[in-house]
Amino acid sequence: MKNLAFIILLAVSIAFNIFFAAGYLLAEKSVKEAQNPLKRVEMAAERLSLSEEQKKELVRIVSEARKRFNELKREKRDTVKLFRTELGKADPDIDLLKSAMKKIERDSNLVRKEMLAQWKKFYSSLSEKQKKRVKQMLKNHPRLKNELLIPKFSNERG
Repeated sequence: MKNLAFIILLAVSIAFNIFFAAGYLLAEKSVKEAQNPLKRVEMAAERLSLSEEQKKELVRIVSEARKRFNELKREKRDTVKLFRTELGKADPDIDLLKSAMKKIERDSNLVRKEMLAQWKKFYSSLSEKQKKRVKQMLKNHPRLKNELLIPKFSNERG
C-alpha cells in the first residue's frame, strides 16, 4: 500500500513538472515573440482588426520611424564625439558646437513632425471602432506609444 501511494505521488510529481516545464517553454516563446518589434506591430494590428492594407501601412510607418530615429541616434553619438574632441582642444570652436547642436535639434524636430504627420494620416484612415480601440489600447498600455514609435512633443502630456 505504501509503495502504491509512493508511486502515485511520484507520478503526480512528474506530471506537474512536465506541465510546468511545458508552460515555461511556451511562455518563454511568447515573450521572445512579443519582444520582436514587428511582431508587436502585428499583435497591435490584430487587436485593431486592421485590413491587410492598413497593416502594411502600420508596418511601413513603424519601420520608417525606427530607421529615422536610429539615424538620429547615430547623429547624436557623432555630435557627442565632436564635443569631446573640440572640448579637449586648447581653443575649442564654440560656433561649430553651436551649429552641431542646432542641426540635431532641427533634425529631431523635422523627424518628429514627419512621423506625427504619418501617424495622423494613418489614424484618419481608421474606422470609428478602430479609433476607439486605439485610444483604449494607448490608455491601457502607455508603453505602447513608445513601442510603436508614435512621436511625443514637449507640449503633449502623458
